[in-house]
Amino acid sequence: MVVRRARAAEGRAVEPGRIARAQGETMAVETGQGLLELLEVQPAGKKVMPAAELLRGYRLAPGQRLVSSR
Repeated sequence: MVVRRARAAEGRAVEPGRIARAQGETMAVETGQGLLELLEVQPAGKKVMPAAELLRGYRLAPGQRLVSSR
């Protein structure tokens, strides 16, 4: 998945790549510097979509890790 648009969010980060929040319309991921709220993402082989649409289509929950495909 590629993050196309994001912004810094309030909160504490412990483990880079771990989902900190995934509820309603918002999704935040921990980074080495804090939290990043994802606004638009592009899953592999899919079109760019709002993070809220990703949350409706995939079962993502706090504590899960997003892994790099690189």
